[in-house]
Amino acid sequence: MLYLYEYKGLVRKIILNYKFNSKAYYCNFFAKMLLNCKNVYRFFSFYDIIIPVPMENSKKLIRGYNQTELITDILCKKLSITNGKNYISKIRNTKVQSTLDYNGRKENIKNAFLVNNKNELYGKKVIIFDDICTTGSTVNEIAKILKNAGVNNILVIVLAKD
Repeated sequence: MLYLYEYKGLVRKIILNYKFNSKAYYCNFFAKMLLNCKNVYRFFSFYDIIIPVPMENSKKLIRGYNQTELITDILCKKLSITNGKNYISKIRNTKVQSTLDYNGRKENIKNAFLVNNKNELYGKKVIIFDDICTTGSTVNEIAKILKNAGVNNILVIVLAKD
């Protein structure tokens, strides 16, 4: 797993503003940070697809955007990497992960995702992109279904790790 920041202080405040306070335009800042970080940037060329962590349609409608998807849109365009935003769907409403403990998060997210494009994923190298990683339950669940779909190699990149 690669991450840019520790999830605390000002970084935490900015990410929470981005997610919950209609600051969709922050996606440009975060994409630029990812592209300018040499320790992260050098890995992009080894991967075929970037998949943003999907969110439930109802939550996306309320918020107006999926924050990971906005950043992935920019990255894929700049890097000429396939955007996998439609390759996985969140098929089950879940509780907000931040309200749960480690075991609760793992159980909450279990079987919440579905691979939509197995044929396009088989044998590929995939980056899973998320904004925050606390326990890793969400990205681990997505990695599990991607491996079952025949993905060859998986890297997780997040903005901030708790």
